[in-house]
Amino acid sequence: MNVAVAATGSVSLGGRLTLIPTAGAANLTSSELVTAASLSGRYAGIDGNDLGDGRRLAVTYTATSAIVTAGLAGDMNLDGVIDILDAAGFASAGLFDAGRFASWADGDFNGDAVVDVLDAADFAMLGLFDAGPYGAAAGPIAAVPEPAMVVPMAAAACLAAAVARRRFTRQ
Repeated sequence: MNVAVAATGSVSLGGRLTLIPTAGAANLTSSELVTAASLSGRYAGIDGNDLGDGRRLAVTYTATSAIVTAGLAGDMNLDGVIDILDAAGFASAGLFDAGRFASWADGDFNGDAVVDVLDAADFAMLGLFDAGPYGAAAGPIAAVPEPAMVVPMAAAACLAAAVARRRFTRQ
């Protein structure tokens, strides 16, 4: 693990962090950005965290360090799979549209320091929920095709709603 800044005393973080992603950043490879005797505060936002293909540079915090890890948007706990633990974490963090500061571990996958609909879309966009490990040892990520019946079912639901609305307004 590489350390970018090491301090012997206390460090307080703030402001926006700009990361310079490298083309070959591997999934789940961690590096300490800052290590100190004690660490307080958080970065107010993270720029440059997108590696493409859903991979992001996730910044997580401990009492003594800020760590950057390359993972997939949606993998809140950075364990190499997007599963029910991540979905439960996203739901239970209680920060969705709360307007309060959030980090990767709270569900902020795009680095804007809040959890909103953009993060929820990032969570779902890859279609890798319960698809197994995505880490470097698992090989390349293959997209999971959407079920063919989604569009016809959505159209049927819209038609049923329109018919019900028309019947209700006639009475």
